[in-house]
Amino acid sequence: MQPDEDLNFLRFATALKIMVGSAIWMDKVTRAKTLLEEYLLGYSNLYGANEMKPNHHWAVHIPDQILDYGPVYTFWAFLSERLNKFLKNLNSNNWTGGRLEVSMMREFHQSSGVEGVMKSIAEDNSRSGLEHDFIRTLLSTGNSHALGTIQDAAQGSKQLFNVWCQPGSIFKKAEPLNDVVRFALHQYYNQDRPQVHLRREEVPGTQLLRGYGEIYNYMLLDVRRIIPITAARTSGGSSIIQARFGNEAQAGEIHSIFVHRQPGVVNSASTLLALIGWMKNSPYTPLYKTTLWDAFPELGINTWEFNTFLDPHSAELPMIIRVEDIHCQVARGVITHTTPKLWITTTMDRVSTHIPCH
Repeated sequence: MQPDEDLNFLRFATALKIMVGSAIWMDKVTRAKTLLEEYLLGYSNLYGANEMKPNHHWAVHIPDQILDYGPVYTFWAFLSERLNKFLKNLNSNNWTGGRLEVSMMREFHQSSGVEGVMKSIAEDNSRSGLEHDFIRTLLSTGNSHALGTIQDAAQGSKQLFNVWCQPGSIFKKAEPLNDVVRFALHQYYNQDRPQVHLRREEVPGTQLLRGYGEIYNYMLLDVRRIIPITAARTSGGSSIIQARFGNEAQAGEIHSIFVHRQPGVVNSASTLLALIGWMKNSPYTPLYKTTLWDAFPELGINTWEFNTFLDPHSAELPMIIRVEDIHCQVARGVITHTTPKLWITTTMDRVSTHIPCH
């Protein structure tokens, strides 16, 4: 790696994160343009002017286009290109002379309708487990571009500034909760005032904690699928999130997504909860020994002790939070050149903001 190559990459990454945000403040547009210009000058110095491409020039106009038309979500072509790809792959039956368009749209609406029916069945809790398994198999092997394009278009009409979350399908409707989850729920319900008690307790004015919950396979957070670490088939990278507590942020792994219908607690039946293992900040982080990272707070970069989590029985942070209190998904990597190894994370929020971590 050449000197200053890492600095130049961080300029580009920060400018890109700002420009693809679903909402942008005016001063951030100016910052993105400055960073982009610094990146391009640095690229020319590092690799030579002969390595510059037309796209490097065209990218400079993106901040001006954002000022003219708003965030890129309102005018970029990804959605229409996705639809074009889907339509081109439809069976046209060799129609020509205007009949091709009719045939393509008819099949598009049929595909959207069929997949919509299958998804409604998959989310119907009254269906049997065999029916759910069969529908999930069809959905996983089918073509989801049609319905996905419609859903993306509908979501684009909503206010993109807010974090948008939606539960997935129910995996287990009445699952007994283990001791760890019951202990965490006891803390969650009683954090403001006594509302529930465990079986061994007798607290006047409280209800016995219900020992069952509805477990979900996944949830959608800003159209990204969040899968609990206990259900992930690979490394579990899709389970890592960031939540905010006052003026501080904390990252952790989601262990379970569920609804707990607790008698005597208002709105418990409609509140989606997450059981989280919080990662532990590292006192040996190399990031605070240099000013390189401080110049790019929009990336939300932090380091953590490798494979280490806060004690779940301590009162430092709640083990259970509402899903709506999750700020964004987090990408995590491993720093291997330090002793000991460290985890490093960067935020994946759609609106570029930054607050310090615990």
